Amino acid sequence: MVFRVRTVAEIFDLAVRIYRRRFVQLFIVSAVGLLPGLLFNVAAIALQGYVTMQLVGATEDISSVDRGMLSTYSTLNTLGSLVQNVATLLQAALSFGLAVPMITMIFAADLQGESIGLGEALRRIGKIGWNLFALLAILGGLYFAVLIWFILPCIGWGTGFPMLLLFSWVAPTAVCVLIMEGRQAWEAVKRGWVLCRRRLWPTIGVIYLLSIFDQVVVIGPLSIVAAGLLIPLQGAGYNEIVDMLPSLAGGSVLGLLTISLAGVLAYPITVLFGGLWYLDLRTRFEALDLSVRAYARSGAPLNVALADAPNPQGERFMRGDDLGQFFLITLAFIGVGVAVWGLLTGVVFAMSTLARG
Repeated sequence: MVFRVRTVAEIFDLAVRIYRRRFVQLFIVSAVGLLPGLLFNVAAIALQGYVTMQLVGATEDISSVDRGMLSTYSTLNTLGSLVQNVATLLQAALSFGLAVPMITMIFAADLQGESIGLGEALRRIGKIGWNLFALLAILGGLYFAVLIWFILPCIGWGTGFPMLLLFSWVAPTAVCVLIMEGRQAWEAVKRGWVLCRRRLWPTIGVIYLLSIFDQVVVIGPLSIVAAGLLIPLQGAGYNEIVDMLPSLAGGSVLGLLTISLAGVLAYPITVLFGGLWYLDLRTRFEALDLSVRAYARSGAPLNVALADAPNPQGERFMRGDDLGQFFLITLAFIGVGVAVWGLLTGVVFAMSTLARG
């Protein structure tokens, strides 16, 4: 790969090409990291749907509904919610603790022209296992601190949301720093924050664009499933809908499985984009391209050039102007939201006026 400054479109194109080159490995890693939590979530929703169908079926004869049935419904519904929470934690642990490091390790090897297997990637991850665990613990603590900050009146409301967005990007960047630069956990988090802060507005914009990409990937297959479920409901009465509840529940589970598979397919592209964005930041602000060329002329491997990076100890983690930037981003989000709401309201008003006319 040629190290140079790239546009967002070029970075995305390169991420897709790397994904195609290592598709089988990256898809397996993504599936292992995401599917267990997603399947637990599907199972919890299926349980809640089953309990709801049993209760709806019982309401045909209201005398058959007793307190014991309602208590069972409440218990199973609570159990389903608990399983969903456990599934969310499991997905977060496996995605950030396994999938992101594995994908980043395969990506780092690909940069050096290596083609490593999953076993070799896992063995290399094992060498930095405790450091990676410390990194995840620090990220979890900081994320909780940012959530607490978000609920603070005025200053938290005005700056918390963009901080949460940026922090969602700092986490995979810190994993890149940990693997490619060999930093300790806290240094990796601080350096990831400092790098992302240097292009704050473009980074927030990239996060938004990638979220749109994820939604597009999911909405396509989901719309097909939804159409198959909703078309038969047109003109159906209550009894017909009750009779169709089993097929609707099955279709809902199928829709969730479709979303899960689409998410598994798209996830490696997001992680690869994050790694390429990290390299682009270093190229823009630290002349990584020149450093790579200099080390290449001396015969040193690429990993030596990647590890030669500035020390973040002299950088402050949070500065006063950072809060100002976050506040401006919040105002920008509010402005965009108001503009979209106004546009939609205007369209609805115009359509209603034309309909009356």
